[in-house]
Amino acid sequence: MTTCWRKQDGNIGNWTGLGLVPCAEPANNNDVVECCGTDSQCLGSGICYTPELNTDGGQSQFYMAGCSSETYADTDACKDMCTQFARSDVVYRSSDELWHCCGVGADGRATCSTPTDNTFNAAEPEALLAAYSSSLTASTSSSTIATSSSTTTSSATATATPSTSPTAAPSNNSSSLGTGAIAGIAVGAGVALLAGLLFWYTRRRMSASRKEHTGLDGFFQVPQTSPGTSPVASPAPPYEKNPGAEVGTDYPRQELPAAKPRQELSTGNLEERRFEMAG
Repeated sequence: MTTCWRKQDGNIGNWTGLGLVPCAEPANNNDVVECCGTDSQCLGSGICYTPELNTDGGQSQFYMAGCSSETYADTDACKDMCTQFARSDVVYRSSDELWHCCGVGADGRATCSTPTDNTFNAAEPEALLAAYSSSLTASTSSSTIATSSSTTTSSATATATPSTSPTAAPSNNSSSLGTGAIAGIAVGAGVALLAGLLFWYTRRRMSASRKEHTGLDGFFQVPQTSPGTSPVASPAPPYEKNPGAEVGTDYPRQELPAAKPRQELSTGNLEERRFEMAG
């Protein structure tokens, strides 16, 4: 953890627990960085900025930063300006374009409205704030690009990894097809077999129905069990004329017996019959 120090009223004290934090993490233990408050912005040039600070009490929104060196030996990060006062407030005056140490009044408050003549050179507040905003935007963009690049790399790695893993070892049945391919082939074969069986069954039903309603000679026959209809016989086969054969049967001709001559009853017999009938 980086320790922050501040030189104030001529003394260097540990301000780590008093609200100062490093403006950036040191690249190594020997690097020295500036320190500002947790609610402040590090503007550089040893100046911190607190935008929410009320200035009605004579104090300024700007103050001198501390640093991570206990000895203040690093003059780039540890600015020695205004360290002789009990307060580190500073104010920029456009009349002379210089930064002034505010100093401290009898009541212990900063006197930034009537600053001291202790001055130092640094860029005006507007320029420092613009540089801070620019660096903040660049840092955010770099972080976004790095995150996007990391995500893309991870995605590409995750996508590329499966392409090499399936070749690790062959299956026990020496098949080059994967489980998914075998399952697909089995399902396809089952569907084809089912379709073939359905087609065969349909054709068989159609053939049976056709035989039921069709005679051997190709003429349609009404079913014998149809209600309200009389059976219709198949038409007789066409007559073929046989040369040399006579019309009718083939049995040999037989002559009819000759007619017997009529016999007339005699009168006596007739009278005899009548008498018998009368008796």
